[in-house]
Amino acid sequence: MGKTTLFRRYAGDILVKPGQDSHFSCSRRWEREVLHLLALGLMDREIAENLSISEKTVHKHVENIRAKLGVRTRAAAVAEARRRGLLKNTQNY
Repeated sequence: MGKTTLFRRYAGDILVKPGQDSHFSCSRRWEREVLHLLALGLMDREIAENLSISEKTVHKHVENIRAKLGVRTRAAAVAEARRRGLLKNTQNY
């Protein structure tokens, strides 16, 4: 099983469905995917490879996620997403 297949296989298990948190709308598909890969601890380059998009695009999605969550760092974005119930437990992956 390749990396992309592995991460996409677990993607649906990690992210809570859009619209379940009225205070945050990560409506763009790419932002949702980037958020769950951030939660898995991947860096921009790895996320770009797994989603077949450019590293610059990933960086922009991370900026958008941080802005929507009102945080300054990637780690804070993941923590805030978990706090808000946007991410299921990712420690087992």
